[in-house]
Amino acid sequence: MENGKGNLEDIETEIRKHGELTDDLSLLKVEFQAEVKKDELDEMFTSGDRIEVALNPDVIYEDAKQLYKNGKIDQALELLKTGYTNDTANQRINKLLGLLSFKGKDYTTAIEVLNNYLKTDPGLHEYWFYLSIANKKVGKYEQALQASLKLNDIQPDNLSNLVNLSDIYRLMDQFDLAEKTARKLIHLDPGNQNGERLLKLIERDRA
Repeated sequence: MENGKGNLEDIETEIRKHGELTDDLSLLKVEFQAEVKKDELDEMFTSGDRIEVALNPDVIYEDAKQLYKNGKIDQALELLKTGYTNDTANQRINKLLGLLSFKGKDYTTAIEVLNNYLKTDPGLHEYWFYLSIANKKVGKYEQALQASLKLNDIQPDNLSNLVNLSDIYRLMDQFDLAEKTARKLIHLDPGNQNGERLLKLIERDRA
């Protein structure tokens, strides 16, 4: 995306505005030879160094940011997934992969990575919202509800989350809670179109 800057905060801003690396080892030809020449040994070590660099999480993170900045989201995701496969505990990779997976509508990956990220950084409130939406998109309403309620505990007046929470209740046929949440939304933001629309959907689905 052309407007994306180099740091993660700007990438998050862009996302809010707009809504496997090949196994190098498998490409190396391995042969037993009676004698290995010095230049061939140098080449072998050089190849090994390239593999090590390619799997370095810091390199993956920076390269993925650059790919995203250049609008190559699919390539950035592929690279980040490789980094995640090799190190699921790297929170820099997890944070960026969670965001880009969500933006790229790869909700299955987003759910796994966001859950993993939030285990060690539950204070990143926006990620609970992403996690809830991702679960809702794949029909996992109970998981969507739990993530939305978590955010609601932290930010009870978050309008976006109230819209989402009311909608989840509606999808789960919990119409009283859905209506109560929608009315709270309208109380906080009179005339909120999402709230009015939700009330109409709730009334329709109740019938």
